[in-house]
Amino acid sequence: MQPTPSSVPQRRLARQARQRFVEGICAGLPGLDKVVLDFLTTLMSQTGTAREMQSHRDAWMLYQQHHAAWADRTAKAWRDALAPHSSTGSGLATAGAGLQFELLSDDVVENKILASRMALTVSEQVGPQFDTLRQRTQSLEGQELDSGDILRPDAVCLRLVEQWVEAGLPRTDLQTVVDPLQRELANLLQKQYQAVNVFYVEQGVTPQTDLKSRVRRNAVGGAAEVLRAGALEAEDRLLVVPDHEQGARQVHHHDGDDDRHQRQHHERHALRARPLLVAALEAPEADTADHQQRSDDRHRQRH
Repeated sequence: MQPTPSSVPQRRLARQARQRFVEGICAGLPGLDKVVLDFLTTLMSQTGTAREMQSHRDAWMLYQQHHAAWADRTAKAWRDALAPHSSTGSGLATAGAGLQFELLSDDVVENKILASRMALTVSEQVGPQFDTLRQRTQSLEGQELDSGDILRPDAVCLRLVEQWVEAGLPRTDLQTVVDPLQRELANLLQKQYQAVNVFYVEQGVTPQTDLKSRVRRNAVGGAAEVLRAGALEAEDRLLVVPDHEQGARQVHHHDGDDDRHQRQHHERHALRARPLLVAALEAPEADTADHQQRSDDRHRQRH
């Protein structure tokens, strides 16, 4: 379905926000590169066993050879993610290359594991700013962010990890420098999320809009809880026979017509109340207006 004319400017605004974000993190790549190089240089100067010192020297020399390619490839991967329906490597291969398929799949899995760990640490710092950005972007586009959306920290991390390997650098070396790298990446993302949120505010996507959305979600959730509680209470009343009715049945147990009348009375109430119970239990996301209408209907039924 084509977007309505009124939604086109909103989608364009969200697209501009993504472009600003990607250009911002691409501009921060030299800083990431410097942090990695400085860390490897410091590591190489430390004393240790002959094997450790040789390993540190090899990692430093290899990074000197490939760091420019890694930065260029990462910037390109981040920019390519702006294209609609972009995705990262899926690990697919031709059916005839069975062994290649397995090796490629293992490589993809290892990349995702390392990227997920990085994203978890990064998200601890950038969580509030990203959540605000996410809500504003979703309000403009009318849908949830895709799992591979470049605005997500895990999508940024995954492309960074993938291009590290594609540039010819060992994944083990990335694991060696991951602590300083992810700290610097978190600082970079924090800065860019803040910048894009400022851009949104300047364009009229205000915090008040975000607060209204959160209040509505809380109200809907609270209404659903009240509805379920009321329905369960009604069900309990259907199952318990009042004391005065029990006494009346003991005195007039010989009157079959009265007993039959009482049973019919309770059955009618049960038939009216049970749909309310089912709806409450099966629709936890009931709208507030629907809850009010059902409450009014139940009140009229009682009286």
